[in-house]
Amino acid sequence: MANLQLKSGAGWDVKAEYLGGAVTFYLVSQADKREYGKFASLGLKPTEWDRLVAWVNYQRTEEAVKGDV
Repeated sequence: MANLQLKSGAGWDVKAEYLGGAVTFYLVSQADKREYGKFASLGLKPTEWDRLVAWVNYQRTEEAVKGDV
């Protein structure tokens, strides 16, 4: 299992969890860190998950360079 936290702003984060070929997304409150609602589940191959993680990390790097983080 792998987890990925995506910052979404407005008091919520998006958590992506990869387990057994499926990615499930959850809304996570920034205030109490609780998960509120699973809102999607996608079938991804491990290599596709790795590409998703790499893309998110790239976006974070770009935001850091721009000073948005």
